[in-house]
Amino acid sequence: MLTQEIRKSLDKHNILYTTLVELSKTLDLHNCAVWMPNGSRTVMNLTHELKVRSSSNRSFSIPINDPDVSEIKASKGVRILRPDSALGAASSGDSENSGAIAAIRMPMLWVSNFKGGTPELVDTFYAILVLVLPFVNSRTWSYQELEIVEVVADQVAVALSHAAVLEESQLTTEKLAEQNRALQQAAKENAMMASQARNSFQKVMSHGLRRPMHSILGLISIL
Repeated sequence: MLTQEIRKSLDKHNILYTTLVELSKTLDLHNCAVWMPNGSRTVMNLTHELKVRSSSNRSFSIPINDPDVSEIKASKGVRILRPDSALGAASSGDSENSGAIAAIRMPMLWVSNFKGGTPELVDTFYAILVLVLPFVNSRTWSYQELEIVEVVADQVAVALSHAAVLEESQLTTEKLAEQNRALQQAAKENAMMASQARNSFQKVMSHGLRRPMHSILGLISIL
């Protein structure tokens, strides 16, 4: 049921928000957040978060070479973050009420240049899903909960990949449609210019022919 809810949409933001909401309900989380790399792949930015907080008490970015970020990206499974983790602290927000923190990578696709229905370039990068337990009775992550996180992360990765392909395909379709409109407009303008040139030529030729005819008629009248 959880994975079905996540894969209902093909919009990236809807997929991620649904993931946060459904995971929070299923696992009774204190918070849940998604981090994504910036365009130059130098930092991880906090892009989606379930818990609403003021911007004054959190960091919005973590260096891409942060030890936890590097460790999570290199691992296929869920990682339990250390208490002093910068990624964990930035994801938990209210540290007094946050408990154990887990994180897992989510492969994502970046596709471009569709030709013949197939993208020419497919690049893979990793987002990071961070899950924060509430600080209640020193609760820790159970094996079953970690399994759920791994399954959900896999399903989210598939859904996001489909969304990326669909988004790029739609952008390509819109670009082609815009090019077709531009070509049609250019053809219309060329046709108008040709019509104007033809009319101007006919006027010149008509005027040029009338002058010799007047001269001939004048000579005939004298004779």
